[in-house]
Amino acid sequence: MPASKLRLTRRAIAALPTPEKAVTVWDTETKGLGLTLLPSGQRTWICDYQVKDGARRREKLGRASAMTPEEATALASDRLARARRGEDPLAEARAAAARQAEERTAATVADLMEEWLERHVRTKRKSRTASGYASLMTVHILPALGKRPAAGLTAGDLTTFHEGVARKAVKPSRPGVK
Repeated sequence: MPASKLRLTRRAIAALPTPEKAVTVWDTETKGLGLTLLPSGQRTWICDYQVKDGARRREKLGRASAMTPEEATALASDRLARARRGEDPLAEARAAAARQAEERTAATVADLMEEWLERHVRTKRKSRTASGYASLMTVHILPALGKRPAAGLTAGDLTTFHEGVARKAVKPSRPGVK
């Protein structure tokens, strides 16, 4: 079994044997930086720190095969400095990941338009009116805004959309018709 504390250099890491059960080796130079060794041979850099409210955090920084000891040290030093300033790097990363996941699953304009057509137009309007609305949606709204998350639309987006529709307005097909 490897020593529990060691200066984690490239040479020292290469010399570490594969353990029979999971082991963490801590760096003697950078407090809080460790390397977790698994029986499968996988090696993962971790950073252990305490946040302002006293809670302990253990964050995975990355695989040792993809990150040098110098990169892991720099990343861990950043995390430790942020924790000393009262920030919670792991909570911030989790919140950012949650926001990204929410954005990916957020309803798009196309989803809401289809729901609106089904619930409110096709059930409450005559079929010709409903087909007219569906045509407007297909021709104008969906190409411009359909894939965008509805929650992310701004007044400026809608102004730009309206201006674009006005620019490509259909001219009368018969002369003399206004």
